[in-house]
Amino acid sequence: MPSRKTNQHRVIRIGNINSRPGTKTSGYLNVADKAASSIALPVTIVQGQSSGPTLVVIAGEHGCEYCGIMAAVRLIASITPEKIKGTLIVVPLANPPAFEERTLFVNPIDAVNLYASYPGSLAGTVSHIMAHEIFSQIAKKADFLVHLHGGDYNEALVPF
Repeated sequence: MPSRKTNQHRVIRIGNINSRPGTKTSGYLNVADKAASSIALPVTIVQGQSSGPTLVVIAGEHGCEYCGIMAAVRLIASITPEKIKGTLIVVPLANPPAFEERTLFVNPIDAVNLYASYPGSLAGTVSHIMAHEIFSQIAKKADFLVHLHGGDYNEALVPF
């Protein structure tokens, strides 16, 4: 995969979210439609003033993995453009339907595991469409990608 280090001095677009060097921008990416509403993911883009790699952090692919979701929220709160070189893109909640319904491992709309659906497909069920949008609009921008998992609703969280 070619390095994207030269991309930091231009606008980064994810859906209708536009970010420029030296800014921290948040918004929502519409990833799928339901019968009476759409599914939108919160996205934050932090661009440093200096060029560098792009790190994408995705949490909440499983709706009850609260530790990863909270870690992503704290990461967003703690990072400013002055602290980084390159770009940080954070999706703190990638599967809102599972989070809203407190569903283990799968999207309650189609019983599909979003994390196992990448790179997704526009011809699939809602989870496949969501995976396609996350992959094509966010993950493809990454030089490095981190998925935050662990401690789903029925799993033990053991300190070590």
